[in-house]
Amino acid sequence: MGFMGTPTHLASYRSSGVLRRFRAAGVPARSLVVAQTAVIAALAIVGTAIMLVLAYSGWDVATPASVPGVVLAFAVGILAFAALGRLLGSLLPTARAAQGTGLVLFFGTFFLVGGGPPPGVLPPTLNTIAGWTPTGLLVDAIRSPWIGHGNDVTALVTLGVLAVAGGTLAIRRLARSA
Repeated sequence: MGFMGTPTHLASYRSSGVLRRFRAAGVPARSLVVAQTAVIAALAIVGTAIMLVLAYSGWDVATPASVPGVVLAFAVGILAFAALGRLLGSLLPTARAAQGTGLVLFFGTFFLVGGGPPPGVLPPTLNTIAGWTPTGLLVDAIRSPWIGHGNDVTALVTLGVLAVAGGTLAIRRLARSA
């Protein structure tokens, strides 16, 4: 949702005048941002719950060593990706541009962090770069408490900074473009 759904919707709202109508009705950009974040969070929670039910019912998946750590990482990840999605939607000129950019970002980072070739066969430099992408940071933030290595503070803080910075910039851009 952060790389594809939200940017496409916000760019579409902006180009079709929906944001101007929200502003004319007295709806502040902050309210739109909170609503978008709530939708992303709900979709992420439902989707993750379905995947976990399927995983636990069909495979021998280990339970997290630290459920609170995994939940914390998941929540920070939702906020970071929601903010990135809003920022992309506020910067890109059209829904089509937002969709294309989102697809490149999603698939690019997905393949780098293990959705394509295993990280062990990639050059070390590429693995280092992958670890600093938002997707790589989220994978590290969730994996670490799941396997019992405690919270990955660097990943959590970096995702938190992305959430605050991206969210702040998006609110400013959306308030001006509305």
